[in-house]
Amino acid sequence: MSASITKDRDLRYRPREKAAAIAAGRPVFILTKGNLRAEAMAEILVKALPRMTRFVRRNTGAWIIRIDTEGKFSSKVLLTA
Repeated sequence: MSASITKDRDLRYRPREKAAAIAAGRPVFILTKGNLRAEAMAEILVKALPRMTRFVRRNTGAWIIRIDTEGKFSSKVLLTA
């Protein structure tokens, strides 16, 4: 199973992006603070990677998972049509 990572916080509110995420049928991880330097984003993702890996292994479907600046999940939403 694969996943996507983005900084687009409004993805689930845009019909085309939401439809694409549902069609892909995989989780989309969103960094809650998108205006960070690349190094800061990398640190957050390194912290979150074990949790992200577990989530992808245990869950199916198109999920939107927000990751805060501490690398923790701040929300999880299952996308439906």
